[in-house]
Amino acid sequence: MRGVALPEDVVAQTLAYVDGLPADATASMQRDIMEGRPSELEAQTGTIVGRVTDTRSGVPVTTAQVTVTGTSLGAVVDAEGRFRIANVPPGTYEVRARSIGYQPATATVTATADASRQIPSEVRMDPRRSG
Repeated sequence: MRGVALPEDVVAQTLAYVDGLPADATASMQRDIMEGRPSELEAQTGTIVGRVTDTRSGVPVTTAQVTVTGTSLGAVVDAEGRFRIANVPPGTYEVRARSIGYQPATATVTATADASRQIPSEVRMDPRRSG
């Protein structure tokens, strides 16, 4: 046996405790979410927000996919070229945008845990040259 020794009936004890709680009891995280406050998880992770645009015309690239380099995190842009990637540990990252008809583009971005301090990032894409 490794780790901390637990009583054999620990599961039964825990379930009995939960069964004894009032039916309308809530956890602090549940109350925070219901009141529109960030959860504890959101306070520990950041969000990357930005927009992907065509370098020449400035119009949104509405077909782009954006990924955080070196992670499995990413997003598809909306009809205005905007993206939001949540649950990113706070820090500085490189994002990569890809779309048919454009050369891949990268930008350095910052993920912040404080939603009021999110810094929108602009990713500009150059159209592929035909020929």
